[in-house]
Amino acid sequence: MLVRWNPAHEATDFERAMDHFLGHPTLNLFDGEGTAWPRADVSETEDAYQFEIDVPGLDKNDLKVELKENVLAVTGEYKEEKENEKRAYLSRERLLGRFARSFVVPGDIDDKKLKAEFKSGILRIVLPKSERARSREILKK
Repeated sequence: MLVRWNPAHEATDFERAMDHFLGHPTLNLFDGEGTAWPRADVSETEDAYQFEIDVPGLDKNDLKVELKENVLAVTGEYKEEKENEKRAYLSRERLLGRFARSFVVPGDIDDKKLKAEFKSGILRIVLPKSERARSREILKK
């Protein structure tokens, strides 16, 4: 699967190195516009492309998932909880604001069988491959 190069991925490598050095995970890094990048695992099976994206603290209604012209786009927003009391934060580590992730996917997707599930802060997306794209044994033993 081809993936468009993004300079923010270099920052992710640095973040992983810091995680290893410090012995615990650092905060998710942001792109140049202050947009959060949720962590994602992307895998491929014989039948489908699978995406697991961490979006803790969000509801299903806070997310938007689109597949358009071979680009899977996931967007959402972490909103600040409005409270009556005013307080001065000494430390603020939780993510706030919009986020967007996009993935270039091959054109061999069966767009009639797309699946998405959101449970326990993890968005799971399955993009089944078309029949033509699945491997078949041609010469049988």
